[in-house]
Amino acid sequence: AYGLFNKRWAEETEEDRDKYQKEYVRAKQMAEKIKVAVNQWLFDDSLGYYIAFNRTERVTNRVDVMGFPMWANISSGIQAHKLRVEILKSDMLSPFGIRSTSALDPRYNNINEIKPYSNWEGPVWVNANAVLTYGLSKYGYRKDAIDIAKRVVQTLANDAENQGTWHEGYDSENGKGLAANGFLSWNTLAATLEKNLIKGHDPFQLQDHSNQENVGHTF
Repeated sequence: AYGLFNKRWAEETEEDRDKYQKEYVRAKQMAEKIKVAVNQWLFDDSLGYYIAFNRTERVTNRVDVMGFPMWANISSGIQAHKLRVEILKSDMLSPFGIRSTSALDPRYNNINEIKPYSNWEGPVWVNANAVLTYGLSKYGYRKDAIDIAKRVVQTLANDAENQGTWHEGYDSENGKGLAANGFLSWNTLAATLEKNLIKGHDPFQLQDHSNQENVGHTF
């Protein structure tokens, strides 16, 4: 994103054009290095998903961010295939969407709390499901992505019908709304989620609009 900003700035100015063009090239090179590093250090081939690192240990807990790099086109085709298998396992995929934390994790729960942070140890979150479904679709798993999207949309529809509102997260065992009564924000992503997936359109995909008009993006 930073690189594309610089590319556009280079096109809009004469005085600093060389500076912005060089920064664009540098940013593209850095992005490629980050991609290589993520796949080298964070993708665990034996587990089949992306893990985390802190300064002292590997963190291998199964959580919804295990597949986020797919959305950024970081994963290889083989990695995406393994990620699909892991994401669709029953400990991650609930009838209401993808869980934020695996049902097999010792920390797993659906506690309704914000103290001061909302619960990411089990409930379904619409924003994470949007990232994962768009990511799956990019690698050809559109049918799976649409199925997940349908679950999420139905969960929101049930909440609106039964409670007259939306919530920040949803209990991954029964679909009940959790926390922040009246929450909108990223839940509105669901309004066009199915339609976008059916069309193969990612509204958040970075794209170069330089010297172009009305350019759409599909994958």
